[in-house]
Amino acid sequence: MSKSTLFQIDQGKVQGRGFWLSLSISLLGYYLLFSYVLHKPQTVGYYRDLYAVKIQAMEESGDRQKIVILAGSNGRASHSAKIVEEVTGITAINMSQTASLSIDYQLSKIKPYLHPNDIIYMPLEYGQLTRSKRRVQSGKEAPYAVAYDKASMRDFTPYRKLRAHMYFDLKFCFSSVVEMYLSHKGFKRRISADNLNRWGDQTDHSVERAKKYIDYISAQDGIPSKPIKTKAYSAQLVSEFLTWAKEHGVLVVGGYPTYIEGAELPEDDDQALQNFYVDQGHLFLALDNRGRYPRSHFFDTAYHLCEPYQIEHSQLVAEGLLKLIPENILNPEVSETP
Repeated sequence: MSKSTLFQIDQGKVQGRGFWLSLSISLLGYYLLFSYVLHKPQTVGYYRDLYAVKIQAMEESGDRQKIVILAGSNGRASHSAKIVEEVTGITAINMSQTASLSIDYQLSKIKPYLHPNDIIYMPLEYGQLTRSKRRVQSGKEAPYAVAYDKASMRDFTPYRKLRAHMYFDLKFCFSSVVEMYLSHKGFKRRISADNLNRWGDQTDHSVERAKKYIDYISAQDGIPSKPIKTKAYSAQLVSEFLTWAKEHGVLVVGGYPTYIEGAELPEDDDQALQNFYVDQGHLFLALDNRGRYPRSHFFDTAYHLCEPYQIEHSQLVAEGLLKLIPENILNPEVSETP
């Protein structure tokens, strides 16, 4: 073999090592940048502040029986655990965040605090039970977990961990810089942890403050999305939770989300939603109004009631739960008395 050939081989090896070294450094830099440097405190990081209030309420509840409200942002804005607690006499906590966080992630946040005879009220937004595996694993919990909740990623599959770490792009990078600057200057979202009460409910979303969103609310079509596809990945995840809850003595009560008046939910879809919970040994609260209210009752989206109507709706929910849930669950201590 000639010297020139040997030189070419050695040069190729050096170039190959240089390529892999450059790639390794680039990946490490990417990981460190999005895990520890760049983040989005306004649109992602604020969930940490909301969870701090809600988790504290769960921890303080101890072993007491509780009603947990879990949904997307309609659960947070349109439901009041404070009112539910006052009406039922049972400790109530609002663990709802946003439908942008995948449902399995939200369920994982409450499971460690659940005990036998606890009650979970789940008025999930339309469409939450129709999501594909790809969409579930592309929720906002991906950048949230990478930046703020790394411990939760221990429960992610290797593929989901990879998807979470590959969530970021140039657009995310630029918007992160902007959000970090805004936070540094003291900018706050219209809804923050300051707007939560100790039960985890959203407050201060008054009718007066809603006036600036009237045009937006008026433009919504009032046609609810399909509520459930039983074979969808998200529905299967909730189904697994229903099985777990049944095995651990936890009762789940499905419900309708609050939504602007408009086209009615097709009867077949309505029944399928109710059957999803009932057929798995749980309950469904079928309110007479199906959670539908005039547009004038809503705050900033078609799902968020203004505070006076949040209170009104929560009273209906609490009274409905008292009528629906068996006495031995509502009063477990009494039912166990010889």
